[in-house]
Amino acid sequence: MALQTLSKSNILNGNVVQAADVSQSVDAFTGAVGYAITLSGSFAFAGQTTGSGYFSNAVTSDTVKPQNIASNVGYTIPYLASTGSTSALYYSAQGPTYNPTTQILTATASQAVSASQAASASYTLYGTNNLSVGAFSDRTTQTVSQNTSASLTLGTIDISDGVTLGTPTSRMVVSKTGTYNFQFSVQVALSSGANGNAYLWLRKNGTNQTYTNTGIYMQNTNDKHVAAWNFVVNLNAGDYIELVMWAQGGDVQALTEVPTPGVGGNGNVGVPSIIATVTQIK
Repeated sequence: MALQTLSKSNILNGNVVQAADVSQSVDAFTGAVGYAITLSGSFAFAGQTTGSGYFSNAVTSDTVKPQNIASNVGYTIPYLASTGSTSALYYSAQGPTYNPTTQILTATASQAVSASQAASASYTLYGTNNLSVGAFSDRTTQTVSQNTSASLTLGTIDISDGVTLGTPTSRMVVSKTGTYNFQFSVQVALSSGANGNAYLWLRKNGTNQTYTNTGIYMQNTNDKHVAAWNFVVNLNAGDYIELVMWAQGGDVQALTEVPTPGVGGNGNVGVPSIIATVTQIK
């Protein structure tokens, strides 16, 4: 429906002002009739404003200064804060700020969802992180005798950043408290006996971890299998984990194959007996 226009055509010196000349203003500001109203100059109001529709013009506020993040120097990015059952959006000095010169987004602990997301905790600025990681392997064949268990040792350090090999080298030691993903693969073979099983499980600080065991069955000494899975485990700084293997039915090996130029699929690559990675995820 087209909006009506306020008119002052009859409001002139010497004319009798009619009721309709006045009531149009009342109708416009009470919402009884739709009028197109244009304001100029400054506009001050108090109390609560309500309505529907939208503003088609730009509105500038001295309190809220929306800024493109790339030029957000001297202003803060809005943030949501809660007190009891009340939440509100704030634009104050407490909010995170962005400096385009250094390309650093600065936040305080009050803006962090949890300590692990704070700029001063597990995550650093620029979106990179300082989480720990270790990647290890072994290039020797390790034999576990029938009806015995042994912690599998690691002889090669591929990556060591916050995760190191201890003494003995079966121990993977973490330097930071957090949650870690431990992933491994072992090429398993039966070295004696008609058939047998290899069981592998996780040991933490010298204690076997309940329900981490899995068995691999081998029909004869020609069988080779790859045991590969992962564990997610909480560790404190200084804790260590080990991969343990137990042999049943015969002697079992974590089997390596050295690079052999020109021989089948092995080529110049070689097969490590064990691959183990420890990655901090938070």
